[in-house]
Amino acid sequence: MVNLRCSKLFFKGESGAAMVEFAILLPLLLLILLGTLQFGFMWYTQYVITAASREGAHYATVYAANATGQRIPPCNLTGPTVQEVVNTYCNNTLSNTPVTVTPSGAGWTTGASGADVTIQVTCQNPLDLLGGFIPSLSNIQLNAQATMKCE
Repeated sequence: MVNLRCSKLFFKGESGAAMVEFAILLPLLLLILLGTLQFGFMWYTQYVITAASREGAHYATVYAANATGQRIPPCNLTGPTVQEVVNTYCNNTLSNTPVTVTPSGAGWTTGASGADVTIQVTCQNPLDLLGGFIPSLSNIQLNAQATMKCE
C-alpha cells in the first residue's frame, strides 16, 4: 500500500508529457521524412536523365543513310530527332519535367564513322518539398551526359 502511494506522488504530473514530447519532435520527424522523399525523387530523376542521354546518344550514333546511300549526320536526322527521342523518354517516365538537350561532338555534325557524339541532358529539380525550409534545394540543376562513337 505504501509503494502505491509513493508512485502516485512522484508521477502525478506526467499525464501529458508524451504528447508534449511528440509535438516537439514532430517537425523534426517531418523534415527527415520530406528530405528522404525529395532526395529519393532527385536520385530517380538523375537516373532517368542519365538513361535518356544514353538513349539519345545511341540513337544519334546508329548509321542512317539517305536514298542515295550517303550517311546522314545526326544533326540532320528527321522524324524523330535526337531531341525528340530524349524528350519522349523523359516524358514517359518524368511527366511534365522540362529537359534541355545539348548535342555536341564531331560526330554530331559529320556523322563520320568513329567520331564522338555527346548528348547532355539538363533539368531542374522537379519536386520541391523542402524549398520553403531550405531555399537552396529548390533550384538544384541535374545534369547527365553520354558520349558514344558513330557506327
